[in-house]
Amino acid sequence: MRGVAKEQQPSLSKLGLVLTVLRFQLRELATVKSSFMHPMDGTTDSDRPDLCDVCSTIDFASYFRPPTEGELRSENAVGGAMYKARKLGTGAEIRRKGAHCSFCDLAYTAMNTDGNDTTVSMSSYFCGNSRDIEGEDELPTYYILLRAASPNGQNVAYLQLLADDAYLLDLSTEFRARVPREAGFDMAQACRWLEICRTEHSGTCSMPRATDDEALPPQPVDLLAIDLVNMSICHMPFGSEYVALSYCWPAITYLTLLDSNREALFQHRALLNNMHKLPGTVRDAIECAQELPFRYLWIDALCIVQDDFEHKDKQLRQMDRVYSCASLTLVCAYPVARDEGDPCDGFPGLNKHAPDRARSVRLVQGLRLMVASPCIDNYLLSTRWEKRCW
Repeated sequence: MRGVAKEQQPSLSKLGLVLTVLRFQLRELATVKSSFMHPMDGTTDSDRPDLCDVCSTIDFASYFRPPTEGELRSENAVGGAMYKARKLGTGAEIRRKGAHCSFCDLAYTAMNTDGNDTTVSMSSYFCGNSRDIEGEDELPTYYILLRAASPNGQNVAYLQLLADDAYLLDLSTEFRARVPREAGFDMAQACRWLEICRTEHSGTCSMPRATDDEALPPQPVDLLAIDLVNMSICHMPFGSEYVALSYCWPAITYLTLLDSNREALFQHRALLNNMHKLPGTVRDAIECAQELPFRYLWIDALCIVQDDFEHKDKQLRQMDRVYSCASLTLVCAYPVARDEGDPCDGFPGLNKHAPDRARSVRLVQGLRLMVASPCIDNYLLSTRWEKRCW
Protein backbone atom coordinates (compact mmCIF):
# COMPACT_ATOMS: atom_id res chain seq x y z
CA MET A 1 0.00 0.00 0.00
CA ARG A 2 2.88 2.33 -0.61
CA GLY A 3 2.54 2.77 -4.36
CA VAL A 4 0.97 6.22 -4.63
CA ALA A 5 3.12 9.34 -4.59
CA LYS A 6 2.38 12.07 -2.05
CA GLU A 7 1.40 14.46 -4.85
CA GLN A 8 -1.36 12.05 -5.84
CA GLN A 9 -2.88 11.69 -2.39
CA PRO A 10 -6.58 12.59 -2.41
CA SER A 11 -8.21 15.20 -0.29
CA LEU A 12 -10.25 13.77 2.56
CA SER A 13 -14.03 13.99 2.80
CA LYS A 14 -15.44 17.48 2.92
CA LEU A 15 -17.92 16.49 5.57
CA GLY A 16 -15.44 17.95 8.00
CA LEU A 17 -16.21 15.63 10.89
CA VAL A 18 -12.69 14.34 10.69
CA LEU A 19 -12.05 12.60 13.98
CA THR A 20 -8.41 13.47 14.08
CA VAL A 21 -7.67 11.40 17.08
CA LEU A 22 -4.82 13.32 18.61
CA ARG A 23 -4.24 13.26 22.31
CA PHE A 24 -4.85 16.96 22.54
CA GLN A 25 -7.53 17.62 20.05
CA LEU A 26 -10.90 15.92 20.55
CA ARG A 27 -13.33 18.50 22.00
CA GLU A 28 -16.69 17.88 23.62
CA LEU A 29 -19.23 19.80 25.63
CA ALA A 30 -18.76 19.65 29.37
CA THR A 31 -19.95 21.57 32.39
CA VAL A 32 -17.41 24.15 33.48
CA LYS A 33 -17.21 25.12 37.11
CA SER A 34 -17.47 28.79 37.97
CA SER A 35 -14.01 28.90 39.53
CA PHE A 36 -10.81 27.27 38.34
CA MET A 37 -7.95 26.02 40.41
CA HIS A 38 -4.65 27.83 40.12
CA PRO A 39 -2.02 25.21 39.19
CA MET A 40 0.73 26.61 41.39
CA ASP A 41 -0.76 27.92 44.61
CA GLY A 42 -4.20 26.28 44.83
CA THR A 43 -6.15 29.54 44.72
CA THR A 44 -9.13 30.26 42.48
CA ASP A 45 -9.95 33.23 40.29
CA SER A 46 -12.39 34.46 42.94
CA ASP A 47 -9.45 34.65 45.38
CA ARG A 48 -7.34 36.77 43.02
CA PRO A 49 -9.64 38.89 40.86
CA ASP A 50 -7.06 41.55 39.96
CA LEU A 51 -5.20 41.88 36.70
CA CYS A 52 -1.67 43.22 36.44
CA ASP A 53 -0.82 46.77 35.39
CA VAL A 54 -0.60 45.74 31.73
CA CYS A 55 -3.60 43.41 31.51
CA SER A 56 -5.89 45.79 33.39
CA THR A 57 -5.63 48.21 30.43
CA ILE A 58 -6.76 45.59 27.87
CA ASP A 59 -10.35 45.21 26.69
CA PHE A 60 -10.28 41.41 26.32
CA ALA A 61 -13.83 41.22 24.93
CA SER A 62 -12.75 43.20 21.88
CA TYR A 63 -10.29 40.47 20.89
CA PHE A 64 -13.19 38.09 20.19
CA ARG A 65 -15.15 40.58 18.11
CA PRO A 66 -14.48 41.31 14.42
CA PRO A 67 -12.21 44.31 13.78
CA THR A 68 -13.81 47.64 13.03
CA GLU A 69 -13.62 49.09 9.53
CA GLY A 70 -10.19 50.53 8.86
CA GLU A 71 -8.68 49.07 12.05
CA LEU A 72 -4.89 48.81 11.99
CA ARG A 73 -3.70 45.33 11.09
CA SER A 74 -0.45 43.44 10.80
CA GLU A 75 0.39 40.08 9.25
CA ASN A 76 2.14 36.99 10.48
CA ALA A 77 4.66 34.95 8.49
CA VAL A 78 1.96 33.23 6.41
CA GLY A 79 -0.06 36.36 5.72
CA GLY A 80 -2.67 35.92 8.44
CA ALA A 81 -4.24 39.20 9.56
CA MET A 82 -3.68 40.20 13.19
CA TYR A 83 -5.44 43.03 14.99
CA LYS A 84 -4.92 44.86 18.30
CA ALA A 85 -1.36 43.56 18.55
CA ARG A 86 0.41 44.51 21.78
CA LYS A 87 3.30 43.32 23.93
CA LEU A 88 2.61 41.76 27.32
CA GLY A 89 6.19 41.58 28.59
CA THR A 90 9.03 39.11 28.78
CA GLY A 91 8.48 35.47 29.55
CA ALA A 92 9.98 35.99 33.02
CA GLU A 93 7.61 38.89 33.71
CA ILE A 94 4.58 36.89 32.58
CA ARG A 95 5.48 34.04 34.92
CA ARG A 96 6.09 36.37 37.86
CA LYS A 97 2.85 38.31 37.39
CA GLY A 98 0.89 35.07 36.94
CA ALA A 99 0.86 34.70 40.74
CA HIS A 100 -1.74 37.48 40.97
CA CYS A 101 -2.92 38.11 37.38
CA SER A 102 -5.32 35.54 35.95
CA PHE A 103 -4.54 36.38 32.32
CA CYS A 104 -0.74 36.29 32.78
CA ASP A 105 -1.18 32.94 34.51
CA LEU A 106 -3.20 31.63 31.55
CA ALA A 107 -0.68 33.05 29.07
CA TYR A 108 2.22 31.42 30.91
CA THR A 109 0.34 28.10 31.04
CA ALA A 110 -0.26 28.30 27.30
CA MET A 111 3.26 29.36 26.29
CA ASN A 112 5.36 27.69 29.02
CA THR A 113 8.22 30.11 28.47
CA ASP A 114 9.90 32.24 31.13
CA GLY A 115 13.10 33.60 29.56
CA ASN A 116 14.19 37.21 29.93
CA ASP A 117 15.11 37.16 26.25
CA THR A 118 11.58 36.09 25.22
CA THR A 119 8.96 38.69 24.34
CA VAL A 120 5.31 37.66 24.67
CA SER A 121 2.67 39.49 22.65
CA MET A 122 -1.01 39.02 21.89
CA SER A 123 -3.34 39.89 19.02
CA SER A 124 -6.83 39.19 17.72
CA TYR A 125 -6.65 36.50 15.04
CA PHE A 126 -9.18 35.10 12.55
CA CYS A 127 -10.45 31.63 13.45
CA GLY A 128 -13.17 30.89 10.88
CA ASN A 129 -16.60 31.89 9.60
CA SER A 130 -19.70 31.03 11.60
CA ARG A 131 -23.40 31.61 11.15
CA ASP A 132 -25.22 34.35 13.02
CA ILE A 133 -27.73 33.62 15.80
CA GLU A 134 -30.49 33.11 13.19
CA GLY A 135 -28.24 30.63 11.37
CA GLU A 136 -28.06 32.55 8.11
CA ASP A 137 -25.18 34.98 7.53
CA GLU A 138 -21.55 33.97 7.85
CA LEU A 139 -19.73 35.93 10.54
CA PRO A 140 -15.98 35.93 11.14
CA THR A 141 -14.87 34.43 14.44
CA TYR A 142 -11.76 35.66 16.23
CA TYR A 143 -9.65 34.46 19.13
CA ILE A 144 -6.49 35.50 20.93
CA LEU A 145 -3.16 34.58 19.39
CA LEU A 146 -0.19 34.54 21.77
CA ARG A 147 3.34 34.74 20.38
CA ALA A 148 6.58 34.17 22.27
CA ALA A 149 9.55 35.43 20.25
CA SER A 150 13.18 34.83 21.21
CA PRO A 151 16.54 34.79 19.43
CA ASN A 152 16.02 31.07 18.87
CA GLY A 153 12.66 31.48 17.13
CA GLN A 154 9.05 31.73 18.21
CA ASN A 155 6.13 29.61 19.29
CA VAL A 156 2.43 30.39 19.37
CA ALA A 157 -0.64 29.45 21.40
CA TYR A 158 -4.33 30.28 21.20
CA LEU A 159 -6.89 31.38 23.78
CA GLN A 160 -10.59 31.06 23.05
CA LEU A 161 -13.78 32.21 24.77
CA LEU A 162 -15.91 29.40 26.17
CA ALA A 163 -19.00 28.74 24.06
CA ASP A 164 -21.17 29.01 27.16
CA ASP A 165 -20.01 32.63 27.63
CA ALA A 166 -20.45 33.78 24.02
CA TYR A 167 -23.90 35.17 24.82
CA LEU A 168 -22.30 37.73 27.13
CA LEU A 169 -20.84 39.39 24.03
CA ASP A 170 -23.81 38.64 21.72
CA LEU A 171 -21.56 36.31 19.73
CA SER A 172 -22.24 32.95 18.11
CA THR A 173 -21.15 29.85 20.02
CA GLU A 174 -19.65 28.32 16.85
CA PHE A 175 -15.87 27.92 16.88
CA ARG A 176 -15.82 28.75 20.60
CA ALA A 177 -14.13 26.60 23.23
CA ARG A 178 -15.56 23.50 24.83
CA VAL A 179 -13.78 21.85 27.73
CA PRO A 180 -12.92 18.24 26.80
CA ARG A 181 -13.80 15.38 29.06
CA GLU A 182 -10.78 13.48 30.30
CA ALA A 183 -12.90 10.32 30.40
CA GLY A 184 -12.91 10.03 26.60
CA PHE A 185 -14.40 11.36 23.41
CA ASP A 186 -18.17 11.89 23.32
CA MET A 187 -19.45 10.03 20.26
CA ALA A 188 -22.98 11.27 20.95
CA GLN A 189 -21.68 14.80 20.42
CA ALA A 190 -20.05 13.73 17.16
CA CYS A 191 -23.38 12.33 15.99
CA ARG A 192 -25.08 15.62 16.83
CA TRP A 193 -22.48 17.51 14.76
CA LEU A 194 -23.07 15.08 11.91
CA GLU A 195 -26.82 15.64 12.10
CA ILE A 196 -26.27 19.41 11.92
CA CYS A 197 -24.19 18.94 8.77
CA ARG A 198 -26.87 16.79 7.20
CA THR A 199 -29.91 18.90 8.10
CA GLU A 200 -28.66 22.48 8.19
CA HIS A 201 -25.85 22.80 5.68
CA SER A 202 -27.85 22.25 2.49
CA GLY A 203 -25.59 19.51 1.16
CA THR A 204 -22.45 21.65 1.45
CA CYS A 205 -20.79 19.17 3.79
CA SER A 206 -22.09 15.93 2.35
CA MET A 207 -20.28 15.72 -0.99
CA PRO A 208 -17.46 17.49 -2.82
CA ARG A 209 -18.71 20.25 -5.06
CA ALA A 210 -17.67 20.73 -8.65
CA THR A 211 -16.17 23.99 -9.84
CA ASP A 212 -17.02 25.64 -13.13
CA ASP A 213 -14.07 23.85 -14.73
CA GLU A 214 -14.63 20.33 -13.51
CA ALA A 215 -17.30 17.73 -12.97
CA LEU A 216 -18.16 15.99 -9.75
CA PRO A 217 -15.91 12.97 -9.11
CA PRO A 218 -17.68 9.75 -10.01
CA GLN A 219 -18.52 7.27 -7.30
CA PRO A 220 -15.88 4.56 -6.77
CA VAL A 221 -16.77 1.22 -8.33
CA ASP A 222 -16.45 -2.38 -7.18
CA LEU A 223 -15.71 -1.41 -3.60
CA LEU A 224 -15.40 -3.97 -0.88
CA ALA A 225 -16.28 -2.74 2.59
CA ILE A 226 -16.81 -3.86 6.15
CA ASP A 227 -20.48 -4.53 6.83
CA LEU A 228 -20.80 -3.17 10.38
CA VAL A 229 -24.05 -5.05 10.95
CA ASN A 230 -22.91 -8.49 9.83
CA MET A 231 -19.28 -7.82 10.83
CA SER A 232 -17.86 -9.25 7.64
CA ILE A 233 -16.33 -8.09 4.37
CA CYS A 234 -18.89 -7.54 1.62
CA HIS A 235 -19.44 -6.10 -1.83
CA MET A 236 -20.78 -2.65 -0.94
CA PRO A 237 -23.84 -1.67 -3.01
CA PHE A 238 -22.94 1.07 -5.49
CA GLY A 239 -23.74 4.56 -4.22
CA SER A 240 -24.01 3.55 -0.55
CA GLU A 241 -22.92 5.94 2.17
CA TYR A 242 -19.81 4.79 3.97
CA VAL A 243 -17.06 5.82 6.38
CA ALA A 244 -13.37 5.65 5.42
CA LEU A 245 -10.29 5.35 7.61
CA SER A 246 -7.04 7.26 6.99
CA TYR A 247 -4.13 6.01 9.10
CA CYS A 248 -0.61 4.60 8.96
CA TRP A 249 0.03 0.90 8.75
CA PRO A 250 1.63 -0.72 11.81
CA ALA A 251 5.19 -1.93 11.91
CA ILE A 252 4.08 -5.50 12.62
CA THR A 253 2.16 -7.91 10.41
CA TYR A 254 -1.55 -8.24 11.09
CA LEU A 255 -4.71 -9.57 9.48
CA THR A 256 -5.29 -8.25 5.96
CA LEU A 257 -7.56 -9.35 3.12
CA LEU A 258 -5.83 -11.95 0.96
CA ASP A 259 -6.97 -14.26 -1.78
CA SER A 260 -6.51 -17.16 0.63
CA ASN A 261 -8.80 -15.77 3.37
CA ARG A 262 -11.22 -13.82 1.22
CA GLU A 263 -13.98 -16.40 1.33
CA ALA A 264 -13.65 -16.83 5.10
CA LEU A 265 -13.78 -13.07 5.82
CA PHE A 266 -16.98 -12.77 3.78
CA GLN A 267 -18.72 -15.07 6.26
CA HIS A 268 -21.16 -13.70 8.83
CA ARG A 269 -19.36 -12.43 11.99
CA ALA A 270 -15.95 -13.31 10.52
CA LEU A 271 -14.38 -10.04 11.67
CA LEU A 272 -15.93 -10.29 15.09
CA ASN A 273 -14.18 -13.63 15.52
CA ASN A 274 -10.86 -12.16 14.33
CA MET A 275 -10.76 -8.82 16.16
CA HIS A 276 -7.78 -10.00 18.20
CA LYS A 277 -5.77 -10.24 14.97
CA LEU A 278 -6.31 -6.57 14.09
CA PRO A 279 -4.21 -3.62 15.31
CA GLY A 280 -5.74 -1.24 17.84
CA THR A 281 -6.36 1.52 15.28
CA VAL A 282 -8.43 -0.76 13.05
CA ARG A 283 -10.36 -2.15 16.03
CA ASP A 284 -11.10 1.38 17.27
CA ALA A 285 -12.16 2.48 13.80
CA ILE A 286 -14.68 -0.35 13.66
CA GLU A 287 -15.96 0.42 17.15
CA CYS A 288 -16.18 4.13 16.38
CA ALA A 289 -17.98 3.58 13.07
CA GLN A 290 -20.54 1.32 14.76
CA GLU A 291 -21.66 4.29 16.85
CA LEU A 292 -22.25 6.40 13.73
CA PRO A 293 -25.32 6.18 11.47
CA PHE A 294 -23.58 4.28 8.66
CA ARG A 295 -23.54 0.62 7.76
CA TYR A 296 -20.27 0.41 5.81
CA LEU A 297 -16.64 1.13 6.69
CA TRP A 298 -13.77 1.18 4.21
CA ILE A 299 -10.24 0.30 5.41
CA ASP A 300 -7.60 -0.37 2.77
CA ALA A 301 -6.01 -3.37 4.51
CA LEU A 302 -9.35 -5.20 4.72
CA CYS A 303 -11.10 -3.88 1.61
CA ILE A 304 -8.38 -4.38 -1.00
CA VAL A 305 -7.17 -7.89 -1.73
CA GLN A 306 -3.50 -7.34 -0.98
CA ASP A 307 -2.08 -10.16 -3.11
CA ASP A 308 -4.47 -9.77 -6.06
CA PHE A 309 -2.56 -7.46 -8.43
CA GLU A 310 -5.51 -6.78 -10.73
CA HIS A 311 -7.90 -5.90 -7.88
CA LYS A 312 -5.27 -3.89 -6.06
CA ASP A 313 -4.29 -1.90 -9.14
CA LYS A 314 -7.92 -1.03 -9.90
CA GLN A 315 -8.54 0.18 -6.36
CA LEU A 316 -5.32 2.21 -6.14
CA ARG A 317 -6.32 4.10 -9.25
CA GLN A 318 -9.52 5.33 -7.60
CA MET A 319 -8.20 6.32 -4.17
CA ASP A 320 -9.17 9.94 -4.79
CA ARG A 321 -12.78 8.88 -5.31
CA VAL A 322 -12.78 6.51 -2.35
CA TYR A 323 -11.98 9.35 0.05
CA SER A 324 -13.73 12.25 -1.67
CA CYS A 325 -16.99 10.29 -1.88
CA ALA A 326 -16.87 8.97 1.69
CA SER A 327 -19.58 10.48 3.85
CA LEU A 328 -17.07 10.80 6.66
CA THR A 329 -13.38 10.08 7.12
CA LEU A 330 -11.85 8.96 10.40
CA VAL A 331 -8.24 10.08 10.76
CA CYS A 332 -5.81 8.54 13.24
CA ALA A 333 -2.74 10.75 13.54
CA TYR A 334 -0.29 11.02 16.41
CA PRO A 335 3.44 11.65 16.68
CA VAL A 336 5.77 8.73 15.99
CA ALA A 337 9.50 9.21 16.47
CA ARG A 338 11.63 9.14 13.34
CA ASP A 339 12.96 5.69 12.48
CA GLU A 340 10.46 3.98 14.80
CA GLY A 341 7.66 1.69 13.67
CA ASP A 342 4.10 2.90 14.03
CA PRO A 343 2.45 1.05 16.94
CA CYS A 344 -1.01 1.54 15.38
CA ASP A 345 -2.37 0.97 18.88
CA GLY A 346 -5.67 2.80 18.67
CA PHE A 347 -7.43 6.16 18.71
CA PRO A 348 -6.07 8.18 21.65
CA GLY A 349 -9.00 9.43 23.71
CA LEU A 350 -11.61 7.00 22.38
CA ASN A 351 -13.13 5.19 25.36
CA LYS A 352 -9.87 5.78 27.22
CA HIS A 353 -9.05 8.06 30.13
CA ALA A 354 -6.81 10.82 28.76
CA PRO A 355 -5.52 13.22 31.44
CA ASP A 356 -3.48 15.09 28.82
CA ARG A 357 -6.79 16.34 27.41
CA ALA A 358 -7.18 18.63 30.42
CA ARG A 359 -7.49 22.32 29.50
CA SER A 360 -6.64 25.41 31.56
CA VAL A 361 -9.46 27.93 31.98
CA ARG A 362 -9.34 31.30 33.77
CA LEU A 363 -11.90 33.99 34.50
CA VAL A 364 -10.75 37.28 32.93
CA GLN A 365 -12.96 40.41 33.10
CA GLY A 366 -16.00 38.22 33.64
CA LEU A 367 -15.23 35.95 30.66
CA ARG A 368 -13.98 32.39 30.84
CA LEU A 369 -10.99 31.89 28.55
CA MET A 370 -9.43 28.54 27.71
CA VAL A 371 -6.10 27.47 26.26
CA ALA A 372 -7.16 26.05 22.91
CA SER A 373 -5.71 23.04 21.15
CA PRO A 374 -2.64 23.76 19.00
CA CYS A 375 -3.25 24.48 15.33
CA ILE A 376 -3.95 21.10 13.79
CA ASP A 377 -2.15 21.94 10.54
CA ASN A 378 1.06 22.64 12.44
CA TYR A 379 0.67 19.59 14.66
CA LEU A 380 0.13 17.22 11.76
CA LEU A 381 3.51 18.22 10.34
CA SER A 382 5.07 16.25 13.20
CA THR A 383 3.11 13.07 12.51
CA ARG A 384 3.85 10.14 10.24
CA TRP A 385 0.28 10.41 8.97
CA GLU A 386 1.26 13.64 7.19
CA LYS A 387 3.62 11.61 4.99
CA ARG A 388 1.20 8.82 4.16
CA CYS A 389 -0.08 8.05 0.66
CA TRP A 390 -3.71 8.43 1.79
